[in-house]
Amino acid sequence: MFDYVVFKLVLFPLLTVLGLYDETTAYLMRIIIQAGVR
Repeated sequence: MFDYVVFKLVLFPLLTVLGLYDETTAYLMRIIIQAGVR
């Protein structure tokens, strides 16, 4: 849970600045959610 929050707070702004929010975030979120559920 904690790792997910930190990862989200750090990467979301970073990806947005890089302009990779759509593709990269969708891909990463998919992996994070699967890992978080377990």
